Amino acid sequence: MVIQRDLSNQGVIQIAGSLTHKTDSLQVKFDPVLPGQGTKKDWETIVKHPEKAQFVEKVALSGGWYKLSIRSFKNGQITKTSTVEHVGVGEVFVIAGQSNAEGNSDFEGSEIGTTEDRVSVVDYKDIYMDEDLLPFQFSPLRNNTKIGPYNPVPWFWARMAENLVKKYNVPVLLYGAAVGGTGSDLWFGSMKGTDYSKVLGRQIKFVGSPYDVLRRTLQNYVSRTGIRALLWQQGESDAFTPAYTYYTRLKDIVAQTSLDIEGDLSWIVAIGSRTPNPTQVAYAQQLLIDNVDKVYQGPNTDILWGGENRADGIHFHKEGLKRAADLWSDAIIDNNYLGKIRPVAAKGLIEFSVSCPQNLEERVSLTAPENYESYQWSDGTSDLTAGLNSESISLKAKKNGIVYFSPEITFQQNAFNKEQITLVGDSEFCEGSPEHYLTASTSFAKWNTGEEGQKINPTLSGTYSYFWKNLYGCTYKSDEIAVKVNPKPEPKIEYSTGQNRFCENESVTLQTTQNFNNYVWSNGETSELSAYQSEGSHYLRVTDHLGCSSDTLHFELEALKAPQKPIIEQTSPFSLNSQETLQWFKDDNNLDYSSTQFKPAEPGAYYAKAKIAYTMEGSPELVCYSEKSDILEFSQADFNPPIQIWPNPSSDQIFIEMLNEPQDLNITIADKSGKNVLTSVIKYSEGKFASQSISHLPPGLYTVKLGSRSNYVSHKLIVH
Repeated sequence: MVIQRDLSNQGVIQIAGSLTHKTDSLQVKFDPVLPGQGTKKDWETIVKHPEKAQFVEKVALSGGWYKLSIRSFKNGQITKTSTVEHVGVGEVFVIAGQSNAEGNSDFEGSEIGTTEDRVSVVDYKDIYMDEDLLPFQFSPLRNNTKIGPYNPVPWFWARMAENLVKKYNVPVLLYGAAVGGTGSDLWFGSMKGTDYSKVLGRQIKFVGSPYDVLRRTLQNYVSRTGIRALLWQQGESDAFTPAYTYYTRLKDIVAQTSLDIEGDLSWIVAIGSRTPNPTQVAYAQQLLIDNVDKVYQGPNTDILWGGENRADGIHFHKEGLKRAADLWSDAIIDNNYLGKIRPVAAKGLIEFSVSCPQNLEERVSLTAPENYESYQWSDGTSDLTAGLNSESISLKAKKNGIVYFSPEITFQQNAFNKEQITLVGDSEFCEGSPEHYLTASTSFAKWNTGEEGQKINPTLSGTYSYFWKNLYGCTYKSDEIAVKVNPKPEPKIEYSTGQNRFCENESVTLQTTQNFNNYVWSNGETSELSAYQSEGSHYLRVTDHLGCSSDTLHFELEALKAPQKPIIEQTSPFSLNSQETLQWFKDDNNLDYSSTQFKPAEPGAYYAKAKIAYTMEGSPELVCYSEKSDILEFSQADFNPPIQIWPNPSSDQIFIEMLNEPQDLNITIADKSGKNVLTSVIKYSEGKFASQSISHLPPGLYTVKLGSRSNYVSHKLIVH
């Protein structure tokens, strides 16, 4: 078939049909039949998630001759592919008039068609033109092919159409609606309702002819393909018709054709009057062309005369057929009619609405739109609604005489099969168990959870079901299945440090806030408690008393840097010192004392640690300690006597340190004869050692007494 293109070389292809199975989408593409015969249109989605079996879609296409391919998809896979070998966007004409438009097989050359595949016709003629029998199938215009619905032979129109195809490189579709032996009186009178079939039965075969031949062609065929123009070749039977009478009749006929197709239909009118000589009707035809809107100048076929052109002085034959064809194509081409005449577009197709039964045992009802005057279903009914009970059904409906058509919709019994719901596994199971799930017998299930698809894994206890739509858009509900889903355990972790940070030279212990049957820590531990000494990403999985496993709980640990090992020194008999503030320990016991200096008070092993306090918003302060310093041992002897001097020997001064709280001391220094060489009172300053100058003493051995009169200690001092 050929669809009429517009002035921008575009045509709208209506793609219609019905589905035989549930489909996710439909795609079409158009490939030129031969290289250069059109503009390729690659795969394009025209329907997504169709809700009903019938589809009517439109695709814009450039002028050309194409192979149409259509394919359906389900779950990403191609399920079916179909093709239409020849679809055209080009030029559509209706031929009307009398015998030199209709053609007659009695005349030589009348049977000659064309080898050009792009000239299409309906190869059919019914002299009674029963509208219920009119086919909508197209063929190339070969030899002896009819130009349906009414022209019996190719005549000169085959050659004319071939010339247009060669010129414009688009296909041409011809409809034949000419009736031999008919003058303007018959065309006008039949248009007004006069019945000529009883008195002129030789050429008028049914009530309404000849005009109804044209009317029915417009309203049954052109309504589906569109049209560029009507080609009028007539006049021989009007040799004695007054010019103005002919003009007024044709003027009204032109107007009526636009009404009958509900569009501004243009006419191209030939000058044709020979019987065998030209007559005054040629003047009337020119009058029509010059004064009526949408009527255009066709060829002057009166210039064709003589035996080689006309068999009987009237009808074309032999060379006359060829020359008539060329005159017609030249008139169309030379006047650029295909670039200036605005065509009439095709009418839309009928789309049904679907009334769904309450249960699957009943059948779908199809309802047509209400804005038509009459309805004719293919099952013989004529109501607004029909039941889809047989293999297929389609509809023709009329509005203002124009026949509108629906695509055929097929009945698929399997669309009414009940879909099943199945539980795989047990009715009680742990959340997330892949071996327990629900399936639908259709991949188009919409579950009561909001999920879509053929399979779901229930996450909550409850009753499950799904809805599905069959081919015709009818929604049904599956049976219900109840399941109990035990939720996954959700462990929460506590840290011994109160946070996910710990000191690098220590460990952090983790435990859950709940009790579980089984634990799997990332460090291999399987108990409630797990100690970690490395930072980074770790995880935990648990299993509860119902055997349900948690999702993997991932957590991060951060190791905080500890300070370096400190250095401590014994800088006096009873004092330990460092260059930094340290935490002091005795026998591995924290003395809860921080300072740069420490004075042991009793025997033991003493050491210190450096520390760094870390803070983080929302978490407790975390103190990291260094490894312990070297250990300094103090025995009981190191504290006797409780007052010590140093250095010894000395040359200039000595220092005095008391074990207990420093206080003022009496000091006496005597030489080896026992003579006192120095007597004084030593004053202590807080936090400092006492000192005594001995620089004035000559070298020798001396005795130093320290303390009060009743309680003192004595030391031998060497002065050098």
